[in-house]
Amino acid sequence: MGRDVSICEWHSPTDSNLRVNSALIHNRIIGLSLRLILTRFSMKIRCLLVCILSYWIGPTRVLQAQSLPLVQLLQQAEQTYPALRASRLRIDAQQKNIDLIQNAALPTLEGSYQANLATYNNITGLFHPQGLLPISGPPSIGNRYQPVSGSAASLLLNWQPITFGLREAQRTVAKAEISLGENQLEATLFNHKVRVIDAYLDGLLLAELVGVYQQNVTRAQSNLTQSRVLVGTGLRSGADTALFAGELSRANVELLQARQAWQEGQIQLAQLVGSDRPIAVRDSLVFIRLPTATNQVDSVNHHPLFRVAQQQVRQGQDREALIRKARLPRLGFWAIAYGRGSGVSASGEVNPAEGLLFSRFNYGAGLLFSVPLLNGPEVRLRSQQQQLINQAYQEDIRQTELQLTGERLRTETALQSARLIASELPAQKQAAQSAFTVLRTRYNEGLTTFADFAQAQYGLVRAEVDYKKSYWSVWKAWLGQAAANGDLSPFLNQLP
Repeated sequence: MGRDVSICEWHSPTDSNLRVNSALIHNRIIGLSLRLILTRFSMKIRCLLVCILSYWIGPTRVLQAQSLPLVQLLQQAEQTYPALRASRLRIDAQQKNIDLIQNAALPTLEGSYQANLATYNNITGLFHPQGLLPISGPPSIGNRYQPVSGSAASLLLNWQPITFGLREAQRTVAKAEISLGENQLEATLFNHKVRVIDAYLDGLLLAELVGVYQQNVTRAQSNLTQSRVLVGTGLRSGADTALFAGELSRANVELLQARQAWQEGQIQLAQLVGSDRPIAVRDSLVFIRLPTATNQVDSVNHHPLFRVAQQQVRQGQDREALIRKARLPRLGFWAIAYGRGSGVSASGEVNPAEGLLFSRFNYGAGLLFSVPLLNGPEVRLRSQQQQLINQAYQEDIRQTELQLTGERLRTETALQSARLIASELPAQKQAAQSAFTVLRTRYNEGLTTFADFAQAQYGLVRAEVDYKKSYWSVWKAWLGQAAANGDLSPFLNQLP
């Protein structure tokens, strides 16, 4: 019996130690659990504070930015962009040339009055008044330096109703210049719309990349928190925490760079639209579906740039016709009525005061038929010069056609390649996501190194960025094909 008691007494301390050890382990587990809960709770608090600060401090420009759909952006750019408005004003100024040509067919009436004081010495003979103003009247007996007054007033009517086709040729050239200006405005507007849409697509990509890098920051912050827990449990060394802190810093830098690029894109789009406020764009549907068809065009004749080249040829031909009209005669009519006053009478008596009063009145009318007899060589040289310019315009048409054809082929190839690349990127993204999930689990279990886990996280970010860019590249290539074809409506119809 005593043996049994001794045995019982010997086992009793062991059970007590086991109970003590179990209690310590239990308390340690509870402590670690509480620490993990507090850590996660503090992490949520920090994230909440970051969100609040980011909302009130960070995106100040985004709050001030205006958000407009693409169609409205294009309309606003067409109405308010200074370069386009300047082109319209130039066309309006060219329209005035036609009014000036039509106004030249109306008669002109010029009235004048003069009063003077001068000597009346005169001499008979021909004199060409270049650099000198001659004194009219009969020759004087001698040199008399006494000044006398004189006066004159007149109404002169000129009218040139018949130009033998010259005025019509001028009107044709003016209309050709207006047509050229309108075609140039159309080409400028088309190119500007392409630039606006291009900046719009860039803004969509930059907005998506901000989201990608924001998710990366969230993952990096979660990894840092988990690393601190593992270091606290002794499963990982403290060096991993420092490495995860460095990864979080790099993720924050990438996010800040993405936000800067996004804000710069908003400013650039605003400048193209003619707005003084940044424009924020966001449309995730562009990164979900792709355009389903291509716009095949057999000819480049309807492209705005090609029409500009064609109109330059027509304008050159009209100018050549106008140059040839310079050899035609001109027929004009004139009529005049005037009064003269002189301080010298017919007998030679001087009376200065009477020169300010009209003493003689006259009128006259007639027609003037003039023929340029010696301008043939000049007209021929000018015509030859314009012919060479017209030949250069013809070569410009061929160059434009060659350029547009090559651009169409290049954009078709780029679109096909972008589609094939975009079809591969979803699988690549999914593989990167799966690899990151597996390596994160293995790292938490102590089965892989930090380097492998960090490489998987970096690969996931690259895959997400490449995925966004692949869809963006397809839409950019689709825009390039529409621009090469000279018609943006197929692109705008398929844009979400």
